[in-house]
Amino acid sequence: TVLEIFVNNDTDWTRIPSMLQSMNPKLPVLVFPQTLNFDDNGVLLKNYSNSIFYLEDDIQNFGIIEISVNNVTFIGKNYNLKNTVFYLTGNNITLCNFSMEIYHAFEDIEGSGIYIRGSDIIIDGIQMDYYVPPETQEYGIYADGTRRSIVNNLKIINSNVYFVANNVYSKVSNHCVDLYYCNNTLLENNTFTGSFPL
Repeated sequence: TVLEIFVNNDTDWTRIPSMLQSMNPKLPVLVFPQTLNFDDNGVLLKNYSNSIFYLEDDIQNFGIIEISVNNVTFIGKNYNLKNTVFYLTGNNITLCNFSMEIYHAFEDIEGSGIYIRGSDIIIDGIQMDYYVPPETQEYGIYADGTRRSIVNNLKIINSNVYFVANNVYSKVSNHCVDLYYCNNTLLENNTFTGSFPL
Protein backbone atom coordinates (compact mmCIF):
# COMPACT_ATOMS: atom_id res chain seq x y z
CA THR A 1 0.00 0.00 0.00
CA VAL A 2 1.26 3.44 -0.92
CA LEU A 3 -0.21 6.71 0.25
CA GLU A 4 -0.28 9.34 -2.49
CA ILE A 5 -0.53 13.07 -1.78
CA PHE A 6 -1.33 15.15 -4.83
CA VAL A 7 -0.76 18.87 -4.51
CA ASN A 8 -1.21 21.92 -6.71
CA ASN A 9 -0.76 25.69 -6.50
CA ASP A 10 -3.67 25.97 -4.06
CA THR A 11 -2.23 23.48 -1.58
CA ASP A 12 -1.36 24.71 1.90
CA TRP A 13 2.24 23.49 1.92
CA THR A 14 2.68 24.30 5.60
CA ARG A 15 0.27 21.49 6.51
CA ILE A 16 2.16 18.69 4.74
CA PRO A 17 4.79 17.97 7.45
CA SER A 18 2.14 17.74 10.18
CA MET A 19 0.00 15.52 7.94
CA LEU A 20 2.89 13.13 7.45
CA GLN A 21 3.70 13.03 11.17
CA SER A 22 0.19 11.79 11.89
CA MET A 23 0.44 8.96 9.34
CA ASN A 24 1.79 5.45 9.68
CA PRO A 25 5.61 5.92 9.47
CA LYS A 26 5.95 2.56 7.69
CA LEU A 27 3.71 3.64 4.82
CA PRO A 28 5.53 4.93 1.71
CA VAL A 29 4.55 8.45 0.75
CA LEU A 30 4.50 9.94 -2.73
CA VAL A 31 4.42 13.73 -2.80
CA PHE A 32 3.90 15.60 -6.10
CA PRO A 33 5.97 17.76 -6.29
CA GLN A 34 8.09 17.35 -3.13
CA THR A 35 9.45 20.86 -2.73
CA LEU A 36 9.13 21.16 1.06
CA ASN A 37 10.68 17.92 2.20
CA PHE A 38 13.91 19.47 3.51
CA ASP A 39 14.85 21.78 6.34
CA ASP A 40 16.68 25.07 5.80
CA ASN A 41 20.01 23.23 5.66
CA GLY A 42 18.90 20.86 2.89
CA VAL A 43 18.49 17.88 5.25
CA LEU A 44 15.56 15.57 4.59
CA LEU A 45 13.16 15.84 7.51
CA LYS A 46 13.19 12.92 9.96
CA ASN A 47 9.51 12.13 9.45
CA TYR A 48 10.21 11.22 5.81
CA SER A 49 11.88 7.93 6.68
CA ASN A 50 10.29 4.97 4.85
CA SER A 51 9.21 7.20 1.97
CA ILE A 52 9.27 7.23 -1.83
CA PHE A 53 9.68 10.55 -3.63
CA TYR A 54 9.06 11.31 -7.28
CA LEU A 55 10.77 14.27 -8.88
CA GLU A 56 8.28 16.26 -10.94
CA ASP A 57 10.55 18.99 -12.33
CA ASP A 58 14.17 19.97 -12.87
CA ILE A 59 16.10 21.32 -9.85
CA GLN A 60 18.72 24.06 -10.16
CA ASN A 61 21.27 25.29 -7.62
CA PHE A 62 19.74 23.59 -4.58
CA GLY A 63 23.20 22.70 -3.29
CA ILE A 64 23.53 19.70 -0.97
CA ILE A 65 20.57 17.41 -0.35
CA GLU A 66 21.35 15.41 2.79
CA ILE A 67 19.40 12.21 3.38
CA SER A 68 20.14 11.07 6.92
CA VAL A 69 17.02 8.94 7.44
CA ASN A 70 16.59 5.29 6.44
CA ASN A 71 14.54 3.59 3.73
CA VAL A 72 14.18 6.42 1.23
CA THR A 73 13.75 6.09 -2.53
CA PHE A 74 14.27 9.15 -4.76
CA ILE A 75 12.96 8.57 -8.30
CA GLY A 76 13.92 11.25 -10.80
CA LYS A 77 11.73 10.34 -13.79
CA ASN A 78 14.57 11.52 -16.08
CA TYR A 79 14.57 15.09 -14.77
CA ASN A 80 17.82 17.05 -14.40
CA LEU A 81 19.53 18.29 -11.23
CA LYS A 82 21.93 21.15 -11.88
CA ASN A 83 24.45 22.05 -9.15
CA THR A 84 22.44 19.84 -6.81
CA VAL A 85 24.30 17.00 -5.08
CA PHE A 86 23.61 14.27 -2.50
CA TYR A 87 25.01 13.45 0.93
CA LEU A 88 23.77 10.00 1.96
CA THR A 89 24.29 9.15 5.63
CA GLY A 90 21.16 7.05 6.11
CA ASN A 91 20.83 3.37 5.18
CA ASN A 92 18.71 1.67 2.52
CA ILE A 93 18.60 4.67 0.19
CA THR A 94 17.96 4.43 -3.55
CA LEU A 95 18.62 7.17 -6.11
CA CYS A 96 17.40 6.36 -9.61
CA ASN A 97 16.56 7.68 -13.05
CA PHE A 98 17.75 11.28 -13.20
CA SER A 99 20.67 13.28 -14.56
CA MET A 100 23.09 15.52 -12.67
CA GLU A 101 25.00 18.47 -14.11
CA ILE A 102 27.63 19.89 -11.75
CA TYR A 103 29.86 22.94 -12.15
CA HIS A 104 30.50 23.96 -8.52
CA ALA A 105 32.66 22.55 -5.72
CA PHE A 106 30.80 21.34 -2.62
CA GLU A 107 33.55 21.28 -0.01
CA ASP A 108 31.25 20.19 2.84
CA ILE A 109 30.94 16.76 1.22
CA GLU A 110 34.51 16.44 -0.09
CA GLY A 111 33.56 17.93 -3.45
CA SER A 112 31.37 14.95 -4.32
CA GLY A 113 28.43 14.66 -6.67
CA ILE A 114 27.14 11.77 -4.56
CA TYR A 115 28.82 11.36 -1.15
CA ILE A 116 28.02 8.07 0.58
CA ARG A 117 28.50 7.26 4.27
CA GLY A 118 25.53 4.89 4.76
CA SER A 119 25.06 1.23 3.82
CA ASP A 120 22.71 -0.60 1.46
CA ILE A 121 22.77 2.30 -1.00
CA ILE A 122 21.62 1.81 -4.60
CA ILE A 123 22.59 4.22 -7.38
CA ASP A 124 20.64 3.15 -10.47
CA GLY A 125 20.25 4.88 -13.82
CA ILE A 126 22.09 8.10 -12.96
CA GLN A 127 23.73 10.24 -15.64
CA MET A 128 26.28 12.55 -13.99
CA ASP A 129 28.24 15.21 -15.89
CA TYR A 130 30.77 16.82 -13.53
CA TYR A 131 32.87 19.76 -14.80
CA VAL A 132 35.32 20.33 -11.95
CA PRO A 133 36.22 23.92 -10.98
CA PRO A 134 39.96 24.75 -11.26
CA GLU A 135 42.34 23.39 -8.63
CA THR A 136 39.75 21.76 -6.40
CA GLN A 137 39.51 18.24 -4.98
CA GLU A 138 36.41 16.57 -6.38
CA TYR A 139 34.79 13.18 -6.76
CA GLY A 140 31.94 12.04 -8.98
CA ILE A 141 30.71 9.30 -6.64
CA TYR A 142 32.58 8.94 -3.34
CA ALA A 143 31.81 6.11 -0.92
CA ASP A 144 33.78 7.21 2.13
CA GLY A 145 33.79 4.41 4.69
CA THR A 146 36.11 4.05 7.67
CA ARG A 147 37.50 1.09 9.62
CA ARG A 148 34.81 1.60 12.24
CA SER A 149 32.04 2.46 9.82
CA ILE A 150 32.37 0.45 6.62
CA VAL A 151 30.04 1.17 3.69
CA ASN A 152 28.30 -2.16 3.10
CA ASN A 153 26.34 -3.48 0.13
CA LEU A 154 26.73 -0.50 -2.19
CA LYS A 155 25.31 -0.99 -5.69
CA ILE A 156 26.14 1.34 -8.57
CA ILE A 157 24.34 0.05 -11.65
CA ASN A 158 23.18 1.23 -15.08
CA SER A 159 24.83 4.62 -14.54
CA ASN A 160 27.19 6.94 -16.41
CA VAL A 161 29.66 9.36 -14.87
CA TYR A 162 31.42 11.84 -17.16
CA PHE A 163 34.08 13.61 -15.11
CA VAL A 164 36.26 16.48 -16.37
CA ALA A 165 39.10 17.27 -13.95
CA ASN A 166 40.78 20.68 -13.83
CA ASN A 167 43.74 20.42 -11.45
CA VAL A 168 46.55 21.53 -13.75
CA TYR A 169 48.79 23.24 -11.17
CA SER A 170 47.83 21.83 -7.78
CA LYS A 171 48.28 18.36 -6.32
CA VAL A 172 44.68 17.88 -5.24
CA SER A 173 42.95 14.61 -6.11
CA ASN A 174 40.21 14.22 -8.66
CA HIS A 175 38.39 10.89 -8.97
CA CYS A 176 35.53 9.84 -11.19
CA VAL A 177 34.54 7.15 -8.65
CA ASP A 178 36.25 6.45 -5.32
CA LEU A 179 35.39 3.55 -3.00
CA TYR A 180 37.06 3.61 0.43
CA TYR A 181 36.45 0.96 3.10
CA CYS A 182 33.58 -0.58 1.18
CA ASN A 183 32.44 -4.18 1.58
CA ASN A 184 30.39 -6.26 -0.87
CA THR A 185 30.15 -3.57 -3.58
CA LEU A 186 28.49 -4.22 -6.94
CA LEU A 187 29.47 -2.17 -10.01
CA GLU A 188 27.46 -3.34 -13.01
CA ASN A 189 26.59 -1.99 -16.47
CA ASN A 190 28.18 1.43 -15.87
CA THR A 191 30.32 3.76 -17.95
CA PHE A 192 32.86 5.91 -16.10
CA THR A 193 34.64 8.44 -18.31
CA GLY A 194 37.32 10.75 -16.96
CA SER A 195 39.32 13.55 -18.51
CA PHE A 196 42.43 14.49 -16.50
CA PRO A 197 45.14 17.06 -17.28
CA LEU A 198 48.66 15.69 -17.76
